[in-house]
Amino acid sequence: MIRVGIRGDSAMIRAGLRALVGDDPDLEIVEDYEDCDVLLLSGTPGLGSSPFLELPLPGPVPSLLVIADDIDPYRSVLEAAQSGFGLLPANTAEEEVRAAIRALAAGLLAGSPQLMRGLFSGAGRGAGRVAGVSQDLQELSRRELSPREAEVLQLLSLGLANKEIAVRLEISEHTVKYHVSSIFTKLEATNRVEAIREGIRRGLLEL
Repeated sequence: MIRVGIRGDSAMIRAGLRALVGDDPDLEIVEDYEDCDVLLLSGTPGLGSSPFLELPLPGPVPSLLVIADDIDPYRSVLEAAQSGFGLLPANTAEEEVRAAIRALAAGLLAGSPQLMRGLFSGAGRGAGRVAGVSQDLQELSRRELSPREAEVLQLLSLGLANKEIAVRLEISEHTVKYHVSSIFTKLEATNRVEAIREGIRRGLLEL
């Protein structure tokens, strides 16, 4: 189960974000931001830098998904993401938002090409600083396993199949495949044996 936190500057925005998550059986909305895997965040269009963006997030956020057409007001909060982040426009379909949440939970980056290019190219206020942070986050997401990926790797070492891992972690088999693919990428492995061997070498597995 992927735990999703909701943060918005109005009750209407928060209700809209909840609707985007919907009743997906793999996603659970949690009230405590510190207990979420992905934080879904958006503000009221046209208000610029809303006051809620100035407030520090309560604790580190593993991954952050921003829903907005203008990324400038959100540049500073991107630093709160520990593993990665995603950027999607306000008119994104529910299915795409859910897919982005799954990708972020797997330790990947996700977002609209136009918004991501605007961030990495250095356009906008404070872009130099945030672009550097963005590159650091990309590098971090390539190297380090998320807590969920570490769980999946441990279960892989026990010889469990994807379906068995899905039952054990109470997530879908599709989500498990996301995690396994991300693990292979980060550990530079082409199969489970190589991933387990590299996990042992890096001290990521409890034997």
